[in-house]
Amino acid sequence: MKLGTYVEIKLKSRNIDKSMSFYEYLGFRKIGDDVMTDGSINIRLDESNFSSPTLNYMGTGDDTIRAIFKNQPQAADEVHNAEFKSLNGLTVAITRDKSKVKMPAGTPVNRTPISRLGKFGEFSIPVKDVAKAILFWAKLGFEPLHIAQIPYPYSIMSDGLIVIGVHQSSDFHDVTITYFAQDMQSRIETLASEGLDMHPMKSDIQGEIYDSAAFQSPDGQQFFMFNGEV
Repeated sequence: MKLGTYVEIKLKSRNIDKSMSFYEYLGFRKIGDDVMTDGSINIRLDESNFSSPTLNYMGTGDDTIRAIFKNQPQAADEVHNAEFKSLNGLTVAITRDKSKVKMPAGTPVNRTPISRLGKFGEFSIPVKDVAKAILFWAKLGFEPLHIAQIPYPYSIMSDGLIVIGVHQSSDFHDVTITYFAQDMQSRIETLASEGLDMHPMKSDIQGEIYDSAAFQSPDGQQFFMFNGEV
């Protein structure tokens, strides 16, 4: 089962213009009304009241709608827009409508990044039980790209549109947009020098120099930046 032909990360914004300026500063490019891209993922900014972030799918097929509403067969034919929760409470939204903007060219693992953050690695989701999380996302069309037990149980998965990571970890608690780059220390230092409030990810930092960091958007979305390759 595939959830749709298009997916975006929908984020709540207090002020669309200010939010778009922030993402433009990070190197994102506007590609549609309130939609920004980093070359790998699309982000939609929305001032309405909803659970942020939301994984927002469009172009959902009738068979997928029926599969999701298999216990309500009469409702399935009437549903046009719907949403449900993943095991950790992440909202997933679906609609039969087609997207007016396109996915970035290429596959989720070989797209060309354009932002200052590096290459998008994954939409990181903390979970209580990684085995149950893998089964949940597999039913929605995601396939494991990598499974490991160190430093904790986790899996990297993709549905051909986006890459997610399910992490059985207490190291973080919020759904996070994660980036990687071999020159991440330089990227972090530059952004920090420009005033972006960076928080080191390691306890053994020397002075103010570190190669992995976290920051939040003005509207509260968490981002990770790690040194390394995807």
